[in-house]
Amino acid sequence: MLDPTTVPMAEAARLSARRCDIELAFARVKTHLGVHLLWGAKPVRVRQQVWAGLIIAQGLQALRVEIAGRAGGDPDDVSLPWRVT
Repeated sequence: MLDPTTVPMAEAARLSARRCDIELAFARVKTHLGVHLLWGAKPVRVRQQVWAGLIIAQGLQALRVEIAGRAGGDPDDVSLPWRVT
């Protein structure tokens, strides 16, 4: 967004919050799912590892949303262990 007059303030705030969610998701994938450690050097292996981490993270996030929905709460209030052992 180079021209702030083209996007309403509420939409800019929503986009900023969404960007923060995306950055937090990547941080979780790198830190808690071990994607910061690459298991191979070939580009295809690196892509497979990154995609697997993103899919697992998305599944865990969907689980958090489901649990929060059933409890009538907010997904940010649901804590799941993100550690891979």
